[in-house]
Amino acid sequence: MRRSREESFHEVLRALNAGVDQVPREQLPAALVQLAAVQTNLAARLAVSAMPTQGGAGVALDDRLLTVQQAADKLGVKAGWLYRHAARLPFTVRVSPRRVRFSERGINDYIALRKVS
Repeated sequence: MRRSREESFHEVLRALNAGVDQVPREQLPAALVQLAAVQTNLAARLAVSAMPTQGGAGVALDDRLLTVQQAADKLGVKAGWLYRHAARLPFTVRVSPRRVRFSERGINDYIALRKVS
């Protein structure tokens, strides 16, 4: 019987965690760097897989751009907070040098990801 990808993934994580005590102390910094690289690769893969096919403006064809107030209401934050954090939020769409909008689909994905954590 073929194992599911999820079972294989969990086995790899269990084996990795079980082997932590076997890593020599002097190799711990290098191991942490390698784990950070794996984490970065996973995050990049997640970001790429979340990007749907895009239309001409760099927005998914099935997406909608929200104003700051609409996005703030959806996220339950104040508009000022959203402006201050726009550069770091993955669902921000800069439509001009002084104007931002927010991907509704990106916000929904962001909320779903935060619920899991």
